[in-house]
Amino acid sequence: MVERRTEPYRDPADLWRRSGLSKRQIVALARADAFASLGLSRRDVLWAVRGFSDAPLPLLDARPADDATSSPP
Repeated sequence: MVERRTEPYRDPADLWRRSGLSKRQIVALARADAFASLGLSRRDVLWAVRGFSDAPLPLLDARPADDATSSPP
């Protein structure tokens, strides 16, 4: 977690994405009140963890790769 921190973590989701910690580990940190320094309560973080998802966003996946280089007509 410390090795992957190039700048301070902004929120629990940022910590989850950049640190490689599992959701379960983030929950354990939340229960230990480790996010108080970010101004977040245990409850805030536990609710935030419920929204974490590894699933890709469909809107971003729908764009074909070759559209990125083409210009609009």
